[in-house]
Amino acid sequence: MFSDYVELLASLQAMDAASSESVDAALRPLLRAICSGDPAAVSAVMEEEEGGGVTLLMRRLRRGVTPVHVAAALGRVPVLEVLVARGGLQ
Repeated sequence: MFSDYVELLASLQAMDAASSESVDAALRPLLRAICSGDPAAVSAVMEEEEGGGVTLLMRRLRRGVTPVHVAAALGRVPVLEVLVARGGLQ
């Protein structure tokens, strides 16, 4: 399971260098904000989305990984609090 997150993070890092089909384009800004560890950035991305970003939280990457899983795997507790408050555990 840990190797899945390592692979995901490698994909995220490669996104700026080349267009990556492995990560949904709609999720890229949210995943970047999550990786930054900045709760305000996560909130800003979510606020830009229709419905407050709840649909982004329900999207899944490979093997069913959600943005909440990514934040948890990275240990981003303040970011997790934002995601959960916005419906990330529905």
